[in-house]
Amino acid sequence: IDNNLEPKLDYLHQRLDLENDRQLQQIITRCPSVLSFSIPNNLEPKIQWLEAIVYPDSMINNINNDDIANQNVTAIEANEHISEQKSSSIVSRDSSSNNEIMPTTKVIRRMVVVQPNILAFNIVSNLQPKLEYLTTRMNLTPKQLSTIVSRLPHVLAYSIETNIEPTLDWLASTFHLSTPEALGRMIHSMPALMGLSIPNNLQPTFDFYVECLGCNHETAIDMLTSNPAMLAYSLESRLRPRLAQVVDLDPSLRMVAAATEGDRGTAQNEVGIDIGSDCIDDYGLGMMYNLTCTQVTKIAKTSQQDWNATIASDSFLSR
Repeated sequence: IDNNLEPKLDYLHQRLDLENDRQLQQIITRCPSVLSFSIPNNLEPKIQWLEAIVYPDSMINNINNDDIANQNVTAIEANEHISEQKSSSIVSRDSSSNNEIMPTTKVIRRMVVVQPNILAFNIVSNLQPKLEYLTTRMNLTPKQLSTIVSRLPHVLAYSIETNIEPTLDWLASTFHLSTPEALGRMIHSMPALMGLSIPNNLQPTFDFYVECLGCNHETAIDMLTSNPAMLAYSLESRLRPRLAQVVDLDPSLRMVAAATEGDRGTAQNEVGIDIGSDCIDDYGLGMMYNLTCTQVTKIAKTSQQDWNATIASDSFLSR
Protein backbone atom coordinates (compact mmCIF):
# COMPACT_ATOMS: atom_id res chain seq x y z
CA ILE A 1 0.00 0.00 0.00
CA ASP A 2 1.21 3.48 -0.82
CA ASN A 3 2.81 5.19 2.18
CA ASN A 4 0.32 8.02 1.74
CA LEU A 5 -2.70 5.71 1.85
CA GLU A 6 -1.87 3.45 4.76
CA PRO A 7 -2.10 6.20 7.42
CA LYS A 8 -5.53 7.20 6.07
CA LEU A 9 -6.81 3.64 6.14
CA ASP A 10 -5.51 3.21 9.67
CA TYR A 11 -7.04 6.53 10.68
CA LEU A 12 -10.48 5.65 9.33
CA HIS A 13 -10.39 2.23 10.95
CA GLN A 14 -9.43 3.62 14.36
CA ARG A 15 -11.32 6.91 14.32
CA LEU A 16 -14.60 5.31 13.24
CA ASP A 17 -13.94 2.27 15.41
CA LEU A 18 -14.81 0.05 12.45
CA GLU A 19 -15.90 -3.46 13.32
CA ASN A 20 -14.24 -5.16 10.36
CA ASP A 21 -12.39 -4.58 7.10
CA ARG A 22 -15.63 -4.93 5.16
CA GLN A 23 -16.91 -1.65 6.59
CA LEU A 24 -13.70 0.06 5.53
CA GLN A 25 -14.10 -1.45 2.07
CA GLN A 26 -17.67 -0.10 1.88
CA ILE A 27 -16.47 3.40 2.66
CA ILE A 28 -13.66 3.31 0.11
CA THR A 29 -15.79 1.69 -2.60
CA ARG A 30 -18.63 4.19 -2.26
CA CYS A 31 -16.40 7.23 -1.76
CA PRO A 32 -12.93 6.55 -3.19
CA SER A 33 -12.06 10.24 -3.07
CA VAL A 34 -11.80 9.93 0.71
CA LEU A 35 -8.29 8.56 0.19
CA SER A 36 -7.22 11.87 -1.33
CA PHE A 37 -8.31 13.94 1.66
CA SER A 38 -6.03 15.32 4.33
CA ILE A 39 -6.61 13.86 7.79
CA PRO A 40 -6.11 17.06 9.84
CA ASN A 41 -7.56 19.48 7.30
CA ASN A 42 -10.52 17.50 5.97
CA LEU A 43 -11.42 14.14 7.47
CA GLU A 44 -11.06 15.01 11.15
CA PRO A 45 -12.99 18.32 10.91
CA LYS A 46 -15.83 16.51 9.14
CA ILE A 47 -16.07 13.84 11.84
CA GLN A 48 -15.92 16.49 14.58
CA TRP A 49 -18.70 18.37 12.81
CA LEU A 50 -20.83 15.23 12.71
CA GLU A 51 -20.19 14.60 16.40
CA ALA A 52 -21.24 18.13 17.24
CA ILE A 53 -24.54 17.60 15.38
CA VAL A 54 -25.27 14.12 16.72
CA TYR A 55 -24.32 15.01 20.30
CA PRO A 56 -25.53 18.62 20.68
CA ASP A 57 -25.18 18.60 24.48
CA SER A 58 -21.68 17.19 24.45
CA MET A 59 -18.65 19.01 25.73
CA ILE A 60 -17.21 18.79 22.22
CA ASN A 61 -19.42 21.73 21.34
CA ASN A 62 -17.09 23.92 23.37
CA ILE A 63 -15.03 23.77 20.20
CA ASN A 64 -16.39 26.54 18.03
CA ASN A 65 -18.31 25.06 15.08
CA ASP A 66 -17.09 27.89 12.87
CA ASP A 67 -13.52 26.86 13.61
CA ILE A 68 -14.34 23.28 12.65
CA ALA A 69 -16.14 24.34 9.47
CA ASN A 70 -13.30 26.64 8.49
CA GLN A 71 -10.78 23.92 9.40
CA ASN A 72 -9.03 26.03 12.04
CA VAL A 73 -8.95 23.14 14.51
CA THR A 74 -6.48 20.36 13.88
CA ALA A 75 -7.09 16.73 14.72
CA ILE A 76 -4.61 16.85 17.59
CA GLU A 77 -6.16 20.02 19.06
CA ALA A 78 -9.63 18.53 18.91
CA ASN A 79 -8.53 15.27 20.45
CA GLU A 80 -6.74 17.13 23.24
CA HIS A 81 -9.93 19.05 23.95
CA ILE A 82 -12.06 15.91 23.99
CA SER A 83 -9.57 14.13 26.20
CA GLU A 84 -9.43 17.01 28.67
CA GLN A 85 -13.22 17.13 28.91
CA LYS A 86 -13.53 13.32 29.08
CA SER A 87 -16.65 13.42 26.97
CA SER A 88 -17.81 9.85 27.46
CA SER A 89 -20.79 10.31 25.14
CA ILE A 90 -18.45 10.74 22.18
CA VAL A 91 -15.24 8.99 23.15
CA SER A 92 -15.84 5.29 23.59
CA ARG A 93 -12.67 4.69 25.57
CA ASP A 94 -10.08 6.86 27.33
CA SER A 95 -6.84 7.64 25.64
CA SER A 96 -3.53 7.57 27.38
CA SER A 97 -2.11 10.09 24.94
CA ASN A 98 -3.62 13.31 23.66
CA ASN A 99 -2.18 12.57 20.25
CA GLU A 100 -3.81 9.15 19.99
CA ILE A 101 -6.71 8.81 17.58
CA MET A 102 -9.89 8.60 19.61
CA PRO A 103 -12.74 6.53 18.18
CA THR A 104 -16.31 7.65 17.77
CA THR A 105 -19.46 5.90 18.88
CA LYS A 106 -21.32 3.42 16.73
CA VAL A 107 -23.77 6.16 15.67
CA ILE A 108 -21.13 8.11 13.76
CA ARG A 109 -19.65 4.88 12.46
CA ARG A 110 -23.00 3.80 11.06
CA MET A 111 -23.60 7.22 9.46
CA VAL A 112 -20.29 7.18 7.62
CA VAL A 113 -20.55 3.53 6.55
CA VAL A 114 -24.10 4.05 5.27
CA GLN A 115 -23.38 7.41 3.59
CA PRO A 116 -19.58 7.85 3.23
CA ASN A 117 -20.02 10.76 0.81
CA ILE A 118 -20.63 12.87 3.89
CA LEU A 119 -16.85 12.97 4.18
CA ALA A 120 -16.57 14.41 0.66
CA PHE A 121 -19.05 17.27 1.06
CA ASN A 122 -17.97 20.77 1.98
CA ILE A 123 -19.28 21.76 5.39
CA VAL A 124 -19.86 25.44 4.67
CA SER A 125 -21.34 25.24 1.17
CA ASN A 126 -23.12 21.87 1.32
CA LEU A 127 -23.72 20.25 4.72
CA GLN A 128 -24.42 23.22 6.97
CA PRO A 129 -27.04 24.82 4.66
CA LYS A 130 -29.05 21.57 4.69
CA LEU A 131 -29.12 21.49 8.48
CA GLU A 132 -30.06 25.16 8.62
CA TYR A 133 -32.90 24.54 6.13
CA LEU A 134 -34.24 21.56 8.12
CA THR A 135 -34.00 23.46 11.38
CA THR A 136 -35.74 26.55 10.05
CA ARG A 137 -38.38 24.74 8.01
CA MET A 138 -39.51 22.55 10.93
CA ASN A 139 -38.39 24.65 13.89
CA LEU A 140 -36.32 21.73 15.15
CA THR A 141 -34.49 21.60 18.45
CA PRO A 142 -30.85 20.43 18.35
CA LYS A 143 -31.91 17.06 19.77
CA GLN A 144 -34.63 16.62 17.13
CA LEU A 145 -32.14 17.48 14.39
CA SER A 146 -29.69 15.01 15.90
CA THR A 147 -32.28 12.23 15.79
CA ILE A 148 -33.22 12.94 12.17
CA VAL A 149 -29.64 13.07 10.90
CA SER A 150 -28.61 10.01 12.93
CA ARG A 151 -31.48 7.90 11.62
CA LEU A 152 -31.33 9.20 8.05
CA PRO A 153 -27.72 10.15 7.22
CA HIS A 154 -28.68 10.11 3.54
CA VAL A 155 -30.49 13.41 4.12
CA LEU A 156 -27.07 15.06 4.13
CA ALA A 157 -26.64 13.93 0.52
CA TYR A 158 -30.08 15.02 -0.67
CA SER A 159 -30.66 18.19 -2.64
CA ILE A 160 -32.83 20.75 -0.87
CA GLU A 161 -34.52 21.88 -4.09
CA THR A 162 -34.93 18.46 -5.72
CA ASN A 163 -35.54 16.13 -2.78
CA ILE A 164 -36.06 17.63 0.65
CA GLU A 165 -38.28 20.64 -0.05
CA PRO A 166 -40.76 18.93 -2.43
CA THR A 167 -41.22 16.04 0.03
CA LEU A 168 -41.80 18.34 2.98
CA ASP A 169 -44.21 20.42 0.89
CA TRP A 170 -46.17 17.29 -0.06
CA LEU A 171 -46.37 16.07 3.54
CA ALA A 172 -47.45 19.48 4.84
CA SER A 173 -50.12 19.83 2.15
CA THR A 174 -51.45 16.26 2.23
CA PHE A 175 -51.66 16.00 6.01
CA HIS A 176 -52.74 19.58 6.68
CA LEU A 177 -49.63 20.29 8.77
CA SER A 178 -50.11 24.01 9.20
CA THR A 179 -47.20 24.69 11.54
CA PRO A 180 -43.46 23.96 11.26
CA GLU A 181 -43.66 22.07 14.55
CA ALA A 182 -46.36 19.71 13.26
CA LEU A 183 -44.24 18.86 10.23
CA GLY A 184 -41.22 18.47 12.49
CA ARG A 185 -43.04 15.98 14.71
CA MET A 186 -43.90 13.80 11.72
CA ILE A 187 -40.35 13.83 10.35
CA HIS A 188 -38.82 13.35 13.80
CA SER A 189 -41.03 10.30 14.23
CA MET A 190 -40.14 8.88 10.80
CA PRO A 191 -37.13 10.57 9.13
CA ALA A 192 -37.13 7.97 6.34
CA LEU A 193 -40.14 9.74 4.80
CA MET A 194 -37.73 12.28 3.33
CA GLY A 195 -36.06 9.49 1.39
CA LEU A 196 -39.23 8.25 -0.32
CA SER A 197 -40.34 9.24 -3.81
CA ILE A 198 -43.64 11.11 -3.96
CA PRO A 199 -44.96 9.53 -7.22
CA ASN A 200 -43.51 6.07 -6.61
CA ASN A 201 -43.97 5.66 -2.84
CA LEU A 202 -45.72 8.33 -0.81
CA GLN A 203 -48.71 9.15 -3.03
CA PRO A 204 -49.58 5.54 -4.01
CA THR A 205 -49.25 4.39 -0.40
CA PHE A 206 -51.44 7.22 0.85
CA ASP A 207 -54.03 6.36 -1.82
CA PHE A 208 -53.94 2.72 -0.69
CA TYR A 209 -54.91 3.67 2.85
CA VAL A 210 -57.67 5.96 1.57
CA GLU A 211 -59.05 3.05 -0.48
CA CYS A 212 -58.90 0.73 2.54
CA LEU A 213 -60.93 3.17 4.62
CA GLY A 214 -63.78 3.54 2.15
CA CYS A 215 -62.32 6.66 0.58
CA ASN A 216 -62.40 8.56 3.85
CA HIS A 217 -59.51 10.97 3.42
CA GLU A 218 -59.77 12.59 6.83
CA THR A 219 -59.73 9.25 8.63
CA ALA A 220 -56.68 8.21 6.61
CA ILE A 221 -54.95 11.51 7.41
CA ASP A 222 -55.61 11.14 11.13
CA MET A 223 -54.42 7.54 11.14
CA LEU A 224 -51.20 8.25 9.25
CA THR A 225 -50.41 11.41 11.19
CA SER A 226 -50.46 9.28 14.33
CA ASN A 227 -48.51 6.47 12.63
CA PRO A 228 -46.25 8.04 9.96
CA ALA A 229 -44.17 4.86 9.76
CA MET A 230 -47.10 3.27 7.92
CA LEU A 231 -46.24 5.39 4.87
CA ALA A 232 -42.88 3.64 4.57
CA TYR A 233 -44.15 0.07 4.17
CA SER A 234 -43.87 -1.55 0.74
CA LEU A 235 -47.08 -1.35 -1.23
CA GLU A 236 -46.37 -4.28 -3.53
CA SER A 237 -44.59 -6.73 -1.24
CA ARG A 238 -46.46 -6.07 2.01
CA LEU A 239 -49.63 -3.97 1.94
CA ARG A 240 -51.51 -5.15 -1.15
CA PRO A 241 -50.79 -8.89 -0.63
CA ARG A 242 -51.99 -8.64 2.95
CA LEU A 243 -55.11 -6.76 1.92
CA ALA A 244 -55.89 -9.54 -0.57
CA GLN A 245 -55.65 -12.08 2.24
CA VAL A 246 -58.01 -10.04 4.39
CA VAL A 247 -60.60 -9.73 1.63
CA ASP A 248 -60.38 -13.48 1.04
CA LEU A 249 -61.44 -13.91 4.66
CA ASP A 250 -64.44 -11.61 4.25
CA PRO A 251 -65.34 -10.70 0.64
CA SER A 252 -68.00 -8.26 1.86
CA LEU A 253 -65.17 -5.89 2.82
CA ARG A 254 -64.58 -5.20 -0.86
CA MET A 255 -66.67 -2.34 -2.26
CA VAL A 256 -67.06 -2.08 -6.03
CA ALA A 257 -67.41 1.50 -7.22
CA ALA A 258 -68.41 2.15 -10.82
CA ALA A 259 -67.66 5.86 -10.79
CA THR A 260 -65.76 7.69 -13.48
CA GLU A 261 -63.59 10.73 -12.93
CA GLY A 262 -65.73 13.65 -11.82
CA ASP A 263 -68.76 11.48 -11.04
CA ARG A 264 -70.15 10.32 -7.73
CA GLY A 265 -71.80 6.99 -8.26
CA THR A 266 -73.06 4.20 -6.05
CA ALA A 267 -70.86 1.57 -4.42
CA GLN A 268 -71.90 -1.89 -3.34
CA ASN A 269 -70.08 -4.46 -1.31
CA GLU A 270 -69.39 -7.82 -2.87
CA VAL A 271 -72.60 -9.38 -1.61
CA GLY A 272 -74.65 -6.61 -3.25
CA ILE A 273 -75.50 -4.35 -0.32
CA ASP A 274 -75.70 -0.69 -1.33
CA ILE A 275 -72.99 1.26 0.49
CA GLY A 276 -73.93 4.70 -0.81
CA SER A 277 -72.26 7.39 -2.84
CA ASP A 278 -70.32 9.00 0.02
CA CYS A 279 -67.62 6.34 -0.22
CA ILE A 280 -66.68 7.48 -3.73
CA ASP A 281 -64.34 10.44 -3.78
CA ASP A 282 -64.12 13.22 -6.33
CA TYR A 283 -61.57 11.22 -8.31
CA GLY A 284 -63.87 8.22 -8.77
CA LEU A 285 -61.75 5.42 -7.30
CA GLY A 286 -62.79 2.15 -8.92
CA MET A 287 -62.21 -0.13 -5.90
CA MET A 288 -62.46 0.53 -2.18
CA TYR A 289 -62.63 -1.44 1.03
CA ASN A 290 -64.65 -1.11 4.19
CA LEU A 291 -61.94 -1.57 6.83
CA THR A 292 -61.46 0.08 10.20
CA CYS A 293 -58.34 2.00 11.22
CA THR A 294 -57.49 -0.83 13.62
CA GLN A 295 -57.63 -3.40 10.83
CA VAL A 296 -55.62 -1.26 8.44
CA THR A 297 -53.00 -0.64 11.12
CA LYS A 298 -52.72 -4.39 11.70
CA ILE A 299 -52.23 -4.94 7.97
CA ALA A 300 -49.36 -2.46 7.93
CA LYS A 301 -47.63 -2.92 11.25
CA THR A 302 -47.94 -6.60 12.19
CA SER A 303 -44.56 -8.28 11.92
CA GLN A 304 -44.14 -10.86 9.20
CA GLN A 305 -43.57 -13.49 11.84
CA ASP A 306 -46.96 -12.81 13.43
CA TRP A 307 -48.92 -12.09 10.26
CA ASN A 308 -49.87 -15.65 9.38
CA ALA A 309 -51.20 -16.26 12.88
CA THR A 310 -53.01 -12.92 12.83
CA ILE A 311 -54.71 -13.46 9.49
CA ALA A 312 -55.83 -16.92 10.59
CA SER A 313 -57.47 -15.52 13.69
CA ASP A 314 -61.14 -14.58 13.63
CA SER A 315 -60.28 -11.63 15.88
CA PHE A 316 -58.74 -9.79 12.93
CA LEU A 317 -62.18 -9.21 11.45
CA SER A 318 -63.62 -7.81 14.67
CA ARG A 319 -64.83 -4.26 14.15
